[in-house]
Amino acid sequence: MNDKMEAKNHTAQNNVLKDNLKKQIDKALHPLRWGGKWRWIFTVLLYLVAIVIAYFIFIFIIIVVDYISPTLYLNDISNPNSARYLLSSLIQSQAAILAIVTTITLIAIQLAASSYSPRIIEIFFKRNIDFAILLLIYVSSIFYMAAILRIIPEIEATFQSQLPLQRRIDGALLISIFAFTLLLPYFWRTINLLKPLTIIKELSKDLTKENILQSANSDYNFKIENNPLVPIFEIIRGSCLRYDFETTRKGLKEIGDKGIGLINNNLSESETDSIILLFANELEDFGKLAVNRGDDKTAKETIIVLRSINKALVEKKNQKSVIRINASLELIGIAAIENKLLKTSQEAISSIYESGMTSIKTNPDVLEQSVLLLGDLARGGIYSNLEYPTYRAIRSIRSLGLMGVKERLERAARMALWSLELIGKTQRIYELRLREEKWEEIPQTYGWEGEIYEESVLSQGVENEISLFDEIVIAVFYVGRSSIKEKLYTVSSDAIRTLEIIGETTIKNRFDENGTAIFLGHLGIIALEADNKDLVKSSVEALKTFSIIVDADLEDTVRDTAWSLIRVGTVALQKDLNEIATSTAQILVNFPGTSRKKITIVKNSFDGSLTGIQEFKKMYLRKKVRLL
Repeated sequence: MNDKMEAKNHTAQNNVLKDNLKKQIDKALHPLRWGGKWRWIFTVLLYLVAIVIAYFIFIFIIIVVDYISPTLYLNDISNPNSARYLLSSLIQSQAAILAIVTTITLIAIQLAASSYSPRIIEIFFKRNIDFAILLLIYVSSIFYMAAILRIIPEIEATFQSQLPLQRRIDGALLISIFAFTLLLPYFWRTINLLKPLTIIKELSKDLTKENILQSANSDYNFKIENNPLVPIFEIIRGSCLRYDFETTRKGLKEIGDKGIGLINNNLSESETDSIILLFANELEDFGKLAVNRGDDKTAKETIIVLRSINKALVEKKNQKSVIRINASLELIGIAAIENKLLKTSQEAISSIYESGMTSIKTNPDVLEQSVLLLGDLARGGIYSNLEYPTYRAIRSIRSLGLMGVKERLERAARMALWSLELIGKTQRIYELRLREEKWEEIPQTYGWEGEIYEESVLSQGVENEISLFDEIVIAVFYVGRSSIKEKLYTVSSDAIRTLEIIGETTIKNRFDENGTAIFLGHLGIIALEADNKDLVKSSVEALKTFSIIVDADLEDTVRDTAWSLIRVGTVALQKDLNEIATSTAQILVNFPGTSRKKITIVKNSFDGSLTGIQEFKKMYLRKKVRLL
């Protein structure tokens, strides 16, 4: 075990050293990259060195050619007319190439700007030094060759005797070859620069702590104009509108990585809050845009980026920023539910749940907010008739409430119950049922030519139906049961009250399959086992309320209420809690009233095989006889 721990620590130390080395290398090479502080100077020097090297290579070739020229008779072509023709051709060709290259470049920039963002024009001319160098080399070459053309003499003998002039012509030829060769790297760099991903990476280098804080702390107009996130999102929006998902996804990932990098950059809490506010606003607006266009994949990617930023914030224990990101997740999730985008809505629910679960021990306020936001998403799912997101939200609230009880976070557990109460009071939830189809493999055997073979085949799918209302009632019961075991009796009392309110609402809405009475009885019995009379009385009082307001047409509710009262009364009598048993028996006596149907249901409820039920039945009959 110790060896494994040592190996794990050694691996972690190596990873840290590698990361530090990588950061140092990146810092050293930063001036050589796009957008580096010294990039212009470095690029110009690079071209100058290339020209000098090419010049010396060319001179060496000329010396070798001059040495062997008597054999090759190269001197015969060295005359004024051929020199003029050569230089004129080079001037015309370079001018034509310069015009064509400039035209193609401007057209490409215009097309890219119209497709993604007008800022591409500014980026190209501000950051593409290659175009300026190419223009400078071609214009200088043309003027240089024009000057040489002017001083070429008419007399051939004079021309051949002027060695410096011939070397200038050789230099013009060298510059022309260099200029023509320069087109290849220029086009490669330009095409690469005009790619949206390259532009996004270029712009992301402006996402520094200083630039973002300057924008965050300025007035509204300056903030919009100088926000370094705005030009990046303009390009991502253009990619989204063109259904270029890959560019959109990578652009969002670049923003997420930059945001996480800033969070881990030893910022103060106020600086982190200011930076996260800008990130959250832009990501939220873009997520809503994707949702409104029905782009489920892009909207989900936006949620994933917010989720990754939230993880970093939770690790830094920055409560305020986590709450802000959660708010953005909820708004995008609500919009996705309204537009019936399942992937995005489920990702938003999972992200908020994860945020609350990971903040239990560090930021209880985040847990409470997560519970409330999940409640909003669940109610939105109900109104939009989306079963699965609603189911996920209810289950998430249940898990967070149980964790709140486990960690003795009373306020968070009570908020979970309150959220479940609001969901349970929504009338439309009675109609929502989640249907799952399960397929099972069964072995089958068959014979062929005297041999027995066996194979697995899929049986017919069996549909499993889950009532979302039942999920709410079960969630409240689990939180209440757990709170009794943990002796958080305030939460237990709230659980009983929540079941009572939900049950009253279902009875008023004529919903007969609610099951709340059964779970109230369960909580009453668990309270009896915990010797908490107050909770038992609360559950009995809630069942009494049901017995008063329910009518005979809701047979299931009448039966569940009667059976729960009988169970609680029977267990109370077994524990010699005669006061509770007597009050329960009295409620059963008054329960039916004059309704024959209710009288029959209560009478039949005593036919169960519950241990000790006959003793409680005798108490009930004595009460009934006295009443008569």
